[in-house]
Amino acid sequence: MNLKIIVFITATIMGCKNNNQTKIIAETQTSPIKIENNAIEVEIDTALISKKLAVDNIYNNLNLNNVEISIPFQYSIKLNKESNAFEWDLYDLFISDNSSGYSQYELENNIPYDGNSRKEGKIHFVETHDSTAITTEKFKDLNKAAYKKIYYSDKESIIYEDTRNNIAVIRFRYLKEINSFAIYSKTNESFFSNASKADILDLSICQLRMAKNLFKGHKTNKARHWNTYKKSLSNLESKKLKNTINLLISSIDTLATNASYSFEFGGNIEVLSIMKTDSQVEELWRSIHKIPKNNFIDFHTLNSSDITDNIAFLRARENYIKTEFVDSSSVILLKKPKWPNSFDYAILKKTRINENDILLYTGGQMNYGRVNSKEIAYFYNSLLNNYHDL
Repeated sequence: MNLKIIVFITATIMGCKNNNQTKIIAETQTSPIKIENNAIEVEIDTALISKKLAVDNIYNNLNLNNVEISIPFQYSIKLNKESNAFEWDLYDLFISDNSSGYSQYELENNIPYDGNSRKEGKIHFVETHDSTAITTEKFKDLNKAAYKKIYYSDKESIIYEDTRNNIAVIRFRYLKEINSFAIYSKTNESFFSNASKADILDLSICQLRMAKNLFKGHKTNKARHWNTYKKSLSNLESKKLKNTINLLISSIDTLATNASYSFEFGGNIEVLSIMKTDSQVEELWRSIHKIPKNNFIDFHTLNSSDITDNIAFLRARENYIKTEFVDSSSVILLKKPKWPNSFDYAILKKTRINENDILLYTGGQMNYGRVNSKEIAYFYNSLLNNYHDL
């Protein structure tokens, strides 16, 4: 990689928190790797990395850039329409934002974790007829000064620590059907997170697992078992969810009846909430069971109890919803989309904790949270039914 690109990437990291450009390296290691973390050495066996890369997940199948892709349940993706002028000489592949065969997509992770700005990397589509324009061998020969340590590599991907002590992920794949390279890149900047290096590496492995499965064709999901969800979570995701549930449960003793407590993340996004309830919850539940599955209905015609004042999803002025899933103690609701491919779901779970009648739900009093796809809706439904097993 020439000096021009090294300068560009550094300037990008310094100037834009959410714009991550990374570099490619190649060198497979088979021995355990020691990570220094606040004077504590954490030993990582690369065989365990390979095992974690093979963990199954629940996927959402989409068509992107005339190619079918599969992304994990917690991810969403969108075309980056912003004009960020740049040129990138990536070995034998020249990338420019104004090239006719170039497009860029941003991935977002809708599960909160410490250091998560929702930006979970980018996918660059670059048109070329040269399927060997990018190789790990080329980086090994040309860019040895760009990295300090390699944690994992294969012929199309790499996890490494750069000279700024960040752990970076890159995955490239040549797609013959559209004569293009698809390049996934993400730098997990340690400066913006209090997480341990071991947890950042674990997160990077999960990101690479996502990237390695992007173009494996339509993935038929197995049954949505909680164990599948749980095993696929990164350490950072799992820890944040567990801490969130613990915070909600610890608030029960201080809550008045029909009062709620919400966990907020990333400013004012209410992710999960808890409410101590009385008999009104039974009235609410009877109303919910009247919501049809096949057509949208104005929920205000079914229920107007005070208990909905703490649930923005049920309190909204335009409140046409239908049922995606319902059983005796939990429900997934879908709000009528205001525009195509824009979805809002809510999950409510009626339970009993510490001898109190409790309602757990996504979102809060002010907003709906981050439940914007069917797959992540089913994840939260499974989470609220298995919150004790994180």
